[in-house]
Amino acid sequence: MRHKLLPLALLATLTLSIASAATFGRVVPVGGPASDIALDEGRGFLYIANYISACIDVMSLSDNTISRSMSVAAYPGGVAISPDGHCLVVALTWCSPRTDSSLM
Repeated sequence: MRHKLLPLALLATLTLSIASAATFGRVVPVGGPASDIALDEGRGFLYIANYISACIDVMSLSDNTISRSMSVAAYPGGVAISPDGHCLVVALTWCSPRTDSSLM
């Protein structure tokens, strides 16, 4: 009987270790499914492509809140900041076979 308890105790310890090791940072809810993010360290913002809501949510890194949203065309699939930091590039994706993906 003792041999069966040891593996169960070891499994419980490993499960707790893995669960606590994977937890870090702070969970911040956003208004929909995020398809991509772009970090603007200089301005202290994180840009979040909100796929369903057709917007780019702007999160302030100082207090981890969504400070504003920018409306874009449907299905923003990706975001990136230009090398000079002056432009935010938004990639749009569509599921229709009659349309192509595009950039804004």
